Amino acid sequence: MLQVLKPLTGNYNVEGVFITIGTDPNSKLFANILELNKLNEIVTNKDTMETSVNNIYAIGDVRDTKIRQILTSMSDSLYAIHDILSKKH
Repeated sequence: MLQVLKPLTGNYNVEGVFITIGTDPNSKLFANILELNKLNEIVTNKDTMETSVNNIYAIGDVRDTKIRQILTSMSDSLYAIHDILSKKH
């Protein structure tokens, strides 16, 4: 995987391109409420997306995950919904 930190010019033979806009999670609002790791990502239970505070969930790029793509965020939401619904029954 080629990670571009500065603009490149030229032609490249590639099969796909992933573009990201920023890499810093927008979690500062929760710094005194939820557990954050050293990268300021919200720490979650990987099976439920629940944070360090009971019944508070974090999904997507703001949580502690290695992969930051829209499909990952969508998958995170399904884990959270499943956990929320299982607690109601």
